[in-house]
Amino acid sequence: MSTPVLELIEERDGDELWLCSPDVGLFTNAQLPGDLLAAGALAGQLMILGRAHELRVPARVQGRVQGSSPELTHQPVAYGTRLYHLSPLGDGALDTPSHAPQDQTLGTDALVLKSPQTGRFYHRPSPTDEPFISPGQRLVAGQEIGMIEVMKTFTTVSFPGGSEWPEKIHLKEWLAEDGAEVTQGEPLGVLEEG
Repeated sequence: MSTPVLELIEERDGDELWLCSPDVGLFTNAQLPGDLLAAGALAGQLMILGRAHELRVPARVQGRVQGSSPELTHQPVAYGTRLYHLSPLGDGALDTPSHAPQDQTLGTDALVLKSPQTGRFYHRPSPTDEPFISPGQRLVAGQEIGMIEVMKTFTTVSFPGGSEWPEKIHLKEWLAEDGAEVTQGEPLGVLEEG
């Protein structure tokens, strides 16, 4: 069963732009101050009656997250609660989050596997186990590649596969070290066809 997706509500107050909660629930996996948000991007999750719903940025909206991060990992919100205050961007400003490592320059045609959520990324199920996958190994749809920990809760990260990926593909290199803090949408590794 796929995760349902809800679109954030766009609210303008003069020159100010806010993205607001589309329902009542617990807001989690928030983007960090300085992160860039663009139309169609995932921007956290809303837990409604125990079920996760992905939050998507509405069409024609882009900006840099201002202010501070939510104080709680699962922040209670009401319908219309302001979640993100965005500052406008100049032309071509949507590139990488401001906190991304500066030495990781990826070409526009690079095949990059991105983090589905914010947390601590691990290459292996436990410190004594072998990695899920190592550079040079082939990937297949649904294959586990790592785990993300949020508040002692572990979520498996899998290679999605599908028509948007080449039929034969392998892990070229990890961009996120084992145990590194990652944010939603941050590159975890570079993939290569073949």
